[in-house]
Amino acid sequence: MDGRKLKILKLNNNEIIGPVPAGIGGFYNLVELDLSNNKLTGSLPSALGDLISLQSLKLNSNKIQYGLPPDLAYLNDLRVLEITNNGIESIPKEMFYLNNLELLNLSFNHIVGSLPTEIGRLTSLVKLDFSHNQMSDEIPLDVSFLTALEYLYLNDNLFDGNIPSELSSLFLLRELDISNNKFFGSMNEQFCGKRPDWGNPIERYKADCLGGDIQFLCATECCDLENHCCFTSDEDCVMHDGN
Repeated sequence: MDGRKLKILKLNNNEIIGPVPAGIGGFYNLVELDLSNNKLTGSLPSALGDLISLQSLKLNSNKIQYGLPPDLAYLNDLRVLEITNNGIESIPKEMFYLNNLELLNLSFNHIVGSLPTEIGRLTSLVKLDFSHNQMSDEIPLDVSFLTALEYLYLNDNLFDGNIPSELSSLFLLRELDISNNKFFGSMNEQFCGKRPDWGNPIERYKADCLGGDIQFLCATECCDLENHCCFTSDEDCVMHDGN
């Protein structure tokens, strides 16, 4: 069988070692590629950008390091990008031109620096997960352009400052976790306002609203500075009211 005709390649849950070979770019008809749960090392090859038909790329739980290749921007049909639990240190701004991306999960890596303003270009995103990294600075107001977003996880980073008021436009947001950061101020206007009839209900909103500098009336879970959390439906869970 001619490998170039392959559309689905799943080699996950094996013991594959070494770097992802540059020859992977020859499988240009691939629609789905899953190399998760192996022992892949080194940096990702720029040849991944040759997989122009790719819709799903999963490389979870490997030992991939360094930054993601800018060539990922050529994957115009990509819907799912999951590279969790690796050693990724940076993300190229070019990656934020993937207009059809619906799920972006880069959690449990070593990504540093701020969240680029280019994030606002990913207008098809339904789920965004940058949790458990070392990202810092304030959240850009450009996140408000992600109006299809239903799941947002930025917890366990070094983000700080106030949440932009513009995020009040995220009417489809079901789950939000921004705990274990350095945010402060009120989050009521951003997340607790009245939603239109077509908006989604709040299912899980989690933040550092136990005895800190955060007011968050619609939170479903509150945490303190020692990452002790409780459900706000519990009468013993007393969140900060700003007084």
